[in-house]
Amino acid sequence: MRTLFAAAIAASTLIAPTLATAASFESTGYIESMNSSANTLRIRGGDAYKLPSHVDLSQFQTGQRVSISWNSQNPTFVDYGSDNYVNGVEATGIRAAH
Repeated sequence: MRTLFAAAIAASTLIAPTLATAASFESTGYIESMNSSANTLRIRGGDAYKLPSHVDLSQFQTGQRVSISWNSQNPTFVDYGSDNYVNGVEATGIRAAH
């Protein structure tokens, strides 16, 4: 029984990093600014996201509350605002939030 328990702990230690990288995250907030040609947007408070090219941002507008899904917390681009910049992440999708 003790050997089985030790094996289960060892297996979960090996699987945990894989599960963490496969996780999906979601952020909800109000659109502060958008760049439809670059398919990027910034949420009030400073988070920036780049959406896939097949996502049409024309259905969204500044001030609208949205939920954005993304998979990695590693920044992949820099979004330059008026006086500052923030790191942005690649998003996987967007939807209107209520």
